[in-house]
Amino acid sequence: MRLNLEWPEDLEHATALASWLGRPSVHEVVVLVPWLDADEQRRSAASIRRLFNDCGCPAGMAGFVVTVGVVLGHQLAVGGWSWPWVGFALLAGVAGGAVGKLLGLAWSRHRLRSLLLRIGRSRPTVRAP
Repeated sequence: MRLNLEWPEDLEHATALASWLGRPSVHEVVVLVPWLDADEQRRSAASIRRLFNDCGCPAGMAGFVVTVGVVLGHQLAVGGWSWPWVGFALLAGVAGGAVGKLLGLAWSRHRLRSLLLRIGRSRPTVRAP
């Protein structure tokens, strides 16, 4: 999908597309809003593209590793080593990874919508004489 952001309506449309789970994949973002300079347009386009395509995987991996580490660390401190606890730690890690992924997606959605709203709010207002 190609995303062109030139008018305030385009920013509103992009904000509506920035959903939590059903976010479309964007292969190109072009920011042409006239109230931003060329350098800021390029930076904004790169950030918007990265946030639209964020999958939440780094947060999911962190959730998996932390959950497995906590479960195994607790078991080793309390009851010692056992293979059934390794299996339980992996299952708990999958659940922790899923929660981390969902939290990562929610965080990237929040950052994307905030960026789009900030771009829209930076538009100069025209006053009637």
